[in-house]
Amino acid sequence: MPFDPTKPVDGTLVSATELRGQFNALHAEISGAAGVPVGCLQAWLKDLSGVPSLPAGWVECAGQVVNDPASPLHGVTLPDLNGGGGRFLRGAPNSGALGGIDSFGTASADNAGVGATFAAVTTDFSPGAMPFPPYYTVVWIVKVK
Repeated sequence: MPFDPTKPVDGTLVSATELRGQFNALHAEISGAAGVPVGCLQAWLKDLSGVPSLPAGWVECAGQVVNDPASPLHGVTLPDLNGGGGRFLRGAPNSGALGGIDSFGTASADNAGVGATFAAVTTDFSPGAMPFPPYYTVVWIVKVK
């Protein structure tokens, strides 16, 4: 039975079966298309004290192939967003593109305006090798079903 927000009618008796059906239909609606869509990315505080393990249907974005025949992403390789890519996430009209440069530098003193040249400083992206602004790490997870 589909969820009917008009039931039970105010002031009427409702059977346990009808009420259970309404709860189950509402749960299905929230969990299905009206809920979080497959492919949705979420930041997760995995190591925060008291945080439970991932719920069913969610996995960490660690570059692995989804191995779940019940998932529409079965056989798809997820991006490694938790350490292997060394990239910041950036919004765009389409997902999956890579961009940016692999080295950072400082502008030449004699050419600091438009078209400034940059001298490479480092390509070492390991923790502590580059001066990042203050940050807090999260574990990126994605809904797979």
